[in-house]
Amino acid sequence: MRIEIIAAKAAVIAILAVVLVSAVRSCRSLQVDRKRLLQNQSVLLHNGQVEIGQTRDGRSRASVPAVTLRPRELVNGADALPRVARSMGVRPSRVRSAATIVAVTSASVAAPSSSASGVAGDTVSRLSPPLSWSDPWITVSASIRRDSVSVTFQSSDTLDIVVHRIPRRFLFFRFGCKGVRMDVSSRNPHTRLVYARYYQLAD
Repeated sequence: MRIEIIAAKAAVIAILAVVLVSAVRSCRSLQVDRKRLLQNQSVLLHNGQVEIGQTRDGRSRASVPAVTLRPRELVNGADALPRVARSMGVRPSRVRSAATIVAVTSASVAAPSSSASGVAGDTVSRLSPPLSWSDPWITVSASIRRDSVSVTFQSSDTLDIVVHRIPRRFLFFRFGCKGVRMDVSSRNPHTRLVYARYYQLAD
């Protein structure tokens, strides 16, 4: 009888120990998740904390901290990246990381007009009103003067970058990870992507 009592107490102690360990792990997991959510809120409340500047050699540079999401948060969120991933043929559940980059290109060019010397002043004045053309992505304006032509060009583009895993296939089953790919898409219909490279560092 006494042995049974001791065994019962040992079983209760073991169960309590397991429950305690599980509770500690759950508490730590909740603390880590809470810290992650607070960091995400801080980043989003400060408009992504984007730092715009230049590199040491004068090129344009943007720096932003990461927003850490769980796969279901990415799928259920209001961001356009899940829709973009689907348009690329990528399931959002296979996305490992994603990014959105917005760039604006602008240039102003002035060149002497070779034909202005043989044109009368009143004719040139009729050509003086500025010419302009624009769509949601490109704006072009030009003005013709007596001795020169000036053109201003501005283009905006949004690049969506999705890094995702390629699952292994066996018959109709997909499992594991055969490789990792990066897909890039431009929202500007005038843009044609010509090159991309992705480095993944081994552990």
